[in-house]
Amino acid sequence: MPPSERGSGDGLPETTPLPSEPTESQQTAQPETAALPSGFVADQPTGQSGPAALAGESPRPRRSRRVMLAALAVAGLAALGGGAAGLYAEMSRGPTLAEVTAAGRAEVATRWERLPAGRIFPASIRYVTTDGLITAARRAGIAPAASCAAGLDTAVARALGRQGCVRVLRSTYVDSSASLAGTVGVAVMPSTARAAQALAGFRATSAGVRAVGFRGTVTHLFTDSLRQEFGAVAAGPYIMFYAVGHASGLGVAPADSQALADFGTGLTTGEISVLTNGGPPCKRKDIGC
Repeated sequence: MPPSERGSGDGLPETTPLPSEPTESQQTAQPETAALPSGFVADQPTGQSGPAALAGESPRPRRSRRVMLAALAVAGLAALGGGAAGLYAEMSRGPTLAEVTAAGRAEVATRWERLPAGRIFPASIRYVTTDGLITAARRAGIAPAASCAAGLDTAVARALGRQGCVRVLRSTYVDSSASLAGTVGVAVMPSTARAAQALAGFRATSAGVRAVGFRGTVTHLFTDSLRQEFGAVAAGPYIMFYAVGHASGLGVAPADSQALADFGTGLTTGEISVLTNGGPPCKRKDIGC
């Protein structure tokens, strides 16, 4: 979806002003979310009964059909013979380790489609700074899902494109002081291996996810030119990006560099938790073992 961020004449998406908590009605348009699009349902077969008997049809053909079907059923059971026990054992056994592992990977790989945008990008993300301070980043808004070319810097988009990048999800947060802004991005890749290969194809410290600002919040001026610290990490079939800087556009002082890194790392760590954690596959609610 290379849709651009939604907004008014200034090109910035609308969202809830900070520091008050945004309401659902005020949040920006969310990415194509977790649930399948409305109306996306499997075709339902129409109810059908057996062929109607023709007027005047004698009962003999019907009896003949019953006899034939019964004979076929008996012949089929006889043919199965000893294989029936094996079939029952196969159907009643528990899942193998390989099957459980595959189910777990599939569940993680589809979270970006199944989870609502507000779950993927929670209203606040708690993290610990290098100094041991427990703090939280607060969400300013959620951008519409974008194509990899639209959501990432050109060189990064090319590197991920070579590995089959599917989509980029983005949200922007502010730190507890509301002076730092950071866009966190989730690039969806076809597999864990492809994500790792893509990450090795670019410099994660100088480019990455494109910034998104939101009208009516302190991030309304946060654009690509204000990004001052970058980072990226692969986690399962995802690459988590951050691009952070001063929301006001002021230059970074030496003392701020660690705060920027802590902020960005906190954002990506929070996303890793949402999209890849969950315990053993059989303990997850969306997997039946």
